[in-house]
Amino acid sequence: MKKYFISILTLLLFFALGLGKGWSAVNQSVVTQTGGENLAEIEQVYQGNHLAEIEQIGDVNTAFLTQEGMANLAMIFQLGDDNLASVVSLGDENQVTVSQEGNENTVYVERQSGTDAENGEFVNGNQAIVEQLGDGNVVHVEQYGSNGEAIIIQGEIGRLAFDNEAQIFQRDVGNIASISQFAFDNFGVITQTSDNNTATITQDGYANVANIIQNFQ
Repeated sequence: MKKYFISILTLLLFFALGLGKGWSAVNQSVVTQTGGENLAEIEQVYQGNHLAEIEQIGDVNTAFLTQEGMANLAMIFQLGDDNLASVVSLGDENQVTVSQEGNENTVYVERQSGTDAENGEFVNGNQAIVEQLGDGNVVHVEQYGSNGEAIIIQGEIGRLAFDNEAQIFQRDVGNIASISQFAFDNFGVITQTSDNNTATITQDGYANVANIIQNFQ
């Protein structure tokens, strides 16, 4: 695990320093695989100063990473077997970090930033952080606004998570959502479709269900 955090911190530092000093328009990607039958795919569209890294340790892990826009940063780390992670970043200055430790975990970060459905403009500056420690957990994050933050933690050292599902859906500006799940069979959803909302769900037990909807009409 130590190797993963060093890698993330290095990328974040390079990302921050690079933006301040104006890098040349060159994309950078790194894939490291240890084990068997792992699949990693990185697609970086245009020369947009993207940074991407996938590290897989184990067997039959799958990771897909797509970046389009300018100055996006993404990291996927998989330790175990049969994990799946898919990240799509459309827009500028978006950051995604995914850590999966265990088996048969699934993460989808779809259109992290991306185009606004109403006016067709790119929306930027979103951040998504997902950490899974356990088996059979599922995450789905969709961000269609600007300057949003989505954090999902499923399990930690000493408190593993099994078969939990967490979903965050955000649009508009400045929304913050956090879901933490421990134990097993919990289900949590946060939907925020107006500006500057904050929502937090914490589930520590089994078979809990929580749903937060925030929408200013």
